[in-house]
Amino acid sequence: MKKILLGILILLILAGATLFLLDYFKVFTFETIKEQALTKVKSIPVVAEYIVTKDKNKELEGQLEKLQGELSKVEEQNQSLLEELKSRDNLVAEQEGTISNLQSDIKKVTEDTRDYKAKVKRLADVYAEMEAAKAAEILPQLDIQLVIDILNKMDEEIVAEILSEMDTSVAVDISTQLSY
Repeated sequence: MKKILLGILILLILAGATLFLLDYFKVFTFETIKEQALTKVKSIPVVAEYIVTKDKNKELEGQLEKLQGELSKVEEQNQSLLEELKSRDNLVAEQEGTISNLQSDIKKVTEDTRDYKAKVKRLADVYAEMEAAKAAEILPQLDIQLVIDILNKMDEEIVAEILSEMDTSVAVDISTQLSY
């Protein structure tokens, strides 16, 4: 038994050495053996279908990897767009807050203006009821814009009487302001 095993071992070593030498000297290469074996194996229908399927699987795997790479890029773009959208949403929220604040400010200014006009009208009525000399004595002590607003609410004849009672330089200043 040992002799048989030793004989088989020697045959295997010699066969390996022969194949190595044939491949080394390019007489009969492993690539040639592989191609010839595949040609013979492909002539068997079941095996040929398996090999084609295996090749097709490799091709499909390559396409799958390519598509996964493209999907990864698209996901990165989506993430970038999502972040940009969130940033813009925050900006819109800030701007809506600013608009709301401005609307509140406009409402307050409108109310203040309405109140101011009502007060000016009441003052105009008060000064119109006074004697022109007394009104001419008080008005120059007020803020010039307030005086102009009051006089603009009065009848022209009353304004003329009050201005005639004022010091000339003050009357000139007020008249100049009234002309705007």
